Parts: sequence; C-alpha cells; structure tokens
Amino acid sequence: MVVGRFSKELILPAIKTASLRFGEIVHLKRELTQLRRRGSERKLVEKAGDLLIVQGLSEEEAFSSLRNTAMNSRLKLVEMAKRLVEHGEITR
Repeated sequence: MVVGRFSKELILPAIKTASLRFGEIVHLKRELTQLRRRGSERKLVEKAGDLLIVQGLSEEEAFSSLRNTAMNSRLKLVEMAKRLVEHGEITR
C-alpha cells in the first residue's frame, strides 16, 4: 500500500520512532522540572541556614537546628526553611 509517495512499510516505523522520541522528550521535561525544583529547594535551605549563621550559629549548628526543628514539627526541611526565610524565625 502506498500513502502519498511513501509506502506503509516506511510510514509505520517512522511513526513508531516519532512516538518513542516523544516519550523520551516528555520524560526529559519531567526530569528537568524535578531538577529545577530541587535546585530551588536547596537554595532555600541554604538561605535559611545562612540566616541562622548570621544569628551566631555555626554552619553545622544552623543546619542541625533547621533539620531537627523540621523533624519535630513533622515538616519537610524545605517547608521549615521557607517559614524561616519568610518570617525571619523558625515558626511551628
């Protein structure tokens, strides 16, 4: 069977290849979105740590305090960091 100037034998593999490539692109876009989100979250946690360091804690103490407060509050570390950055103090 001929479709336009192309045979069915050529069209079907091309469609399959295009479909596979589309799936790869969708996967890569999701991965990129996740990486960007994680990068933003990491920057937020670092900023929160810097705020605690400015208040006189060592880097280790700052991140330990942030981590422990998040665990005790049953919050994700990034959520506790967000609260600290937004409010200037760790809120529960």
